[in-house]
Amino acid sequence: MLLVTTPEGTAVFDFTKFGARDAPTTYRWRYQSVDQLPEQSGTGSLFEVYNAAKIKSEEMTGADRRRLTAGSVSLSWSYGSPQFGWIYLQTDTTDYIELHDDGRFATIKIGKHEETLR
Repeated sequence: MLLVTTPEGTAVFDFTKFGARDAPTTYRWRYQSVDQLPEQSGTGSLFEVYNAAKIKSEEMTGADRRRLTAGSVSLSWSYGSPQFGWIYLQTDTTDYIELHDDGRFATIKIGKHEETLR
């Protein structure tokens, strides 16, 4: 589980399935904006599709979905293996990040990160 705070809000991501290169990786998410609008939640999927004719240059096709998104929080992602993926943080727009492996997706408090730590 990944908790990310930006100037616009806080998101928590929980990966539910890591797929093979040609299968989607799925996740669920929760998002709270800094202006405390009602919390949003949903699911998403990620995958990379390479043009087989140009695989040596790693040219991506238009079918890719490589953005991990919840509300205004959006991070780049790429396939790693059937067990993990890579997440690329933008340090100029990411204020805070936490990693958890304790099953608290539904109950972890999201909002300003100072409140999350209590």
